[in-house]
Amino acid sequence: MRYTVLGAGGFIGKALCQSLSEQGHTVYAPSREEIAHWPGEWLGHDLGHVLYCIGVTADFRSRPLEAVQAHVCMLQRVLRAGSFSSLTYLSSARVYAHASSTAEAADLWVSPGSLDSLYNLSKLMGESACLQGSSRARAVRLSHVYGPDPGSENFLASVLGEAARTGRVLIRTSPD
Repeated sequence: MRYTVLGAGGFIGKALCQSLSEQGHTVYAPSREEIAHWPGEWLGHDLGHVLYCIGVTADFRSRPLEAVQAHVCMLQRVLRAGSFSSLTYLSSARVYAHASSTAEAADLWVSPGSLDSLYNLSKLMGESACLQGSSRARAVRLSHVYGPDPGSENFLASVLGEAARTGRVLIRTSPD
């Protein structure tokens, strides 16, 4: 099978490329530069099964507009071109924040004035674009993805990195 991994330079995308290649699949992992010029030379080429891993995660608070660009704007270019067998959009379980349920059909709460909600809104907009833009697209909500990534600023990686460096961990949140 042919796979196109968008966001192959990130933690999840890199791991997917390695796993798919080890399984003998053909993997196309375009660079950020190539993706920035979408659809360009890709127009009319079948991308096979697209795994959309482009995202801004740990630093979304300092890069809110880049998060929207990554989660929505680049995605709409891929959906509009439509040259794929399937597209899987990697969303986030963060969208369940403040929800009364984690069921997929649950009503979700967002506040347009909240920076945290901007992230959730951009992920939800990406999900909605997939569901409305193509019958061949789907979204999956990931939660607590972790693996060896010493340069990561994500919560768990930073806690474990601190423990390795100092021999102790300080959790900066209330026990409640």
